[in-house]
Amino acid sequence: MKKLLAIVITVAMLLSFAVVGTSAAADKWDGTIATSFESGAGTEADPYVIKTASQLAYLAAKVQAGDPATGEHYVLVSDLDLAKLEWTPIGIYIKSGNEANCSFAGSFDGQGHTISGMSVTTTDSSIFCGLFGNVETEGYLKNIVFEDCNVTADSNSAGALGGRVAAKEISSIIVKENVKINGTSSVGGVVGRLKGADAKYLVSYATVETTKADSGCFGGGISGTVGAGAKLSYSANYGSVSGIGAFHGGITGITGGDSGPGCLYNCVNFGSVAYNGEKSWFVGGISGCFAHTKNLDYVNENCLNLGNLSATFDGAYVGEITGQTRTEANISITSCYSIDIENRSFVGNEKYPYTATDLVNKTEAEIKTLADAIVAIINTNIVVPTEPAPETTEPAPETTEPAPETTEPAPETTEPAPETTEPAPETTAPSQGPETGDSFVIFAIVSVISVLGVAIIAKRRENN
Repeated sequence: MKKLLAIVITVAMLLSFAVVGTSAAADKWDGTIATSFESGAGTEADPYVIKTASQLAYLAAKVQAGDPATGEHYVLVSDLDLAKLEWTPIGIYIKSGNEANCSFAGSFDGQGHTISGMSVTTTDSSIFCGLFGNVETEGYLKNIVFEDCNVTADSNSAGALGGRVAAKEISSIIVKENVKINGTSSVGGVVGRLKGADAKYLVSYATVETTKADSGCFGGGISGTVGAGAKLSYSANYGSVSGIGAFHGGITGITGGDSGPGCLYNCVNFGSVAYNGEKSWFVGGISGCFAHTKNLDYVNENCLNLGNLSATFDGAYVGEITGQTRTEANISITSCYSIDIENRSFVGNEKYPYTATDLVNKTEAEIKTLADAIVAIINTNIVVPTEPAPETTEPAPETTEPAPETTEPAPETTEPAPETTEPAPETTAPSQGPETGDSFVIFAIVSVISVLGVAIIAKRRENN
């Protein structure tokens, strides 16, 4: 009986630990398009629920057909695998002709879920490329993780989240290291062209490459361009940015454009930035070009570069913070630092003067400490999905003996992950939230206690 009891307990523990490590598999797309959403009315209080990849494709088809989903709200409730099938961006942008200008004008909350296997490849110059194509909304895009995706735009802007995004708010977006973004216009790890949005808590490990030797081709770790009054803050790039376009930056290719300025606050670049062309173009640790549009106000404040910068062409301009201050504008650069400032200036080509404040150089250790503080704030604001504990339909076996007391509390998960300035995925990638972990531990303990109760009852019956 003792051997049987030991075996039962061991099996129960193994099963409990197996349950703890189990998560729901992503819904894999088969290329079909649903005819409705899972549920919901599209309001803020009762948003449309997207549970499957086919339902996400239904949203793309709805907008492409001419319904911009203006003011509607959408939530994602599961991870989706787009299976490397060709994805039609939500909100295809048609520039001319009698065809519809199909832009997305709703709000989308991914609730921390992952979209993987997205593939967008096009040579159509009218299409912006990413999960979303063109976005024009007073709403938001937030809480989405991208993994194992490829976006190639041979004629227009590209980013994992979207090609051209104008929204009231963009927040909590993570693009993992197995994502590749290539393009010939504005190319960014998260967004191709960030237009007039308040964007924050964006993290990218993506590989970004510009593929056209053209003055209108820009590459940035987070966004190809930040313009039209957009503000980008508390964001970090860990991926490499390279190519043959005119401007390359660790955070953005250029600030300005779309008839408005761009401002950067509390951003950190850890990734390498390299120009591989043969012209006198520009590389910056934060931005390739700062102040692209005349007579506007630009701010670059508390931005840090810890990445390596390089150019294969000797005549290229490389600046630790920006490759160029380009045009007549009110330019303010405050409290920005880089680890290699002793060997290179803050600005590669000072075509137009700027106001510099508190740019006294700091040591590498001091800069890393500042970067750690910014990363900690980003991590605190990244949304992680919480899965419900597995349901048990069978009640626990009854026993007259009191259940063994467990005086030890479940392991706490309130300690923050060790901070690091190195591009380790654990730093910014979403991790299991404390609610999820505690639920699984409690379930495991209940399972063990239940099996112990069964074993005790069995032993009593045997003795009787």
